[in-house]
Amino acid sequence: MGKYFAVVVTLIVAGQVFGKGLTAIGAVNALIAGAESMGLGVMSLIIVMGIIIGIIAFLMGSGNAPFYSFASIAPAIAEKFGVHAADVLLPLQTMTGFGRTMSPVTGGIVAVAGMAGVSPFRVVKRNMVPLLCCCVVNFLVVYLFILP
Repeated sequence: MGKYFAVVVTLIVAGQVFGKGLTAIGAVNALIAGAESMGLGVMSLIIVMGIIIGIIAFLMGSGNAPFYSFASIAPAIAEKFGVHAADVLLPLQTMTGFGRTMSPVTGGIVAVAGMAGVSPFRVVKRNMVPLLCCCVVNFLVVYLFILP
C-alpha cells in the first residue's frame, strides 16, 4: 500500500507544480481572455471554461490546481453577466472531478489499478464513456435549472 501511496503523493505534488506553472505563465488567463473576447454569453463561457478545466484536470490528474486557477476569476465573470458566482463555480468544480476521474495519472486511479494488477489506462477506459455523458448532463442541468 505504501508503494502506491508514494506514487499518489508524487503525482499530487507534480500536478500542483504544473498548475502553478500554468498560472505563472499566464496560460489560464489567456484562455479566459480569449473566450471573453469572442463575446460569449454566460452559458457559453461556462461550457468553454468547463471544457478547459476538464482537459487541464485530465492532463494533470488533479482537480484542485485548475479549479483554483479559474475560481479566482469566476466571481468577476459572474458579476459581469449578472449571475451569482456559485452558478459559475458549481459546474466548473464538477468538471474538475470528471476530468480527474478520466485521467490515468490520478493518484486514486493509479492506486486502484496497482492493487487490481491492471493498467491505469484500462480503468480509465472503462470510466470514459459514462463520465463524458456526465459532462453533458452537468451542462444541461446548469442550462435548465441553475441559470435564469
